[in-house]
Amino acid sequence: SAAVHLTNALNNATNLQEKSRWEYLAAQLFEMSGNHKEAEKYYGKVISHTTDLVLEIYARLATIRADKDGGEKSIEKNVEELVKMAKRDKYEEYRDIIYYMAAQMMLEANKTDEAMALLQKSTQFTGNDPSQRNKAFLQLAELSFARKLYRQAYNYYDSVNMADPFIKNPEELTARKNSLGIIATNSEIIYRQDSLQRIAAMPEEARKEYVKQLVKQ
Repeated sequence: SAAVHLTNALNNATNLQEKSRWEYLAAQLFEMSGNHKEAEKYYGKVISHTTDLVLEIYARLATIRADKDGGEKSIEKNVEELVKMAKRDKYEEYRDIIYYMAAQMMLEANKTDEAMALLQKSTQFTGNDPSQRNKAFLQLAELSFARKLYRQAYNYYDSVNMADPFIKNPEELTARKNSLGIIATNSEIIYRQDSLQRIAAMPEEARKEYVKQLVKQ
């Protein structure tokens, strides 16, 4: 209802930039209510009207996100479009955001490996928002933790700037990071000891051959 009233008010906007901002708000409201067709339509209007590059980028990202017709294949197609967008010089300063959004889409399709690869790409770029890199590192940490990749999770938590206002529970995350460091170190000791014992239990000739192969590697 709010979105409809807002679209009826568009002719009262004093300039194109104000109009595009209202269109963006209307699109967000439509998306929140599950009306993805109207959301996609109004995000498209923003792209054609706005003179603000940041608003254009978010509208383009949102247009892709609002396209729900094709299911999983549509998500993959949209991610491809985002990756193409990231490679254009025009959007160089916003690559961190673009790759992060692409990762969120992959998570919607339950493709965690692909999502984590995109999040890693997001951390390689520093845009206008310092919190964006933190969001990517934090999500990588949480995904790694859920998979019981404790050393990996520890490393990602260690990369998070806990002083960032975006982080709502820095004490809790710091405690988790410290615990993960202990778990990861001890897990690695156990793995190394198990490996050494397994090699020691081999027949002598097999052990020599195995060690020769390791040296070659």
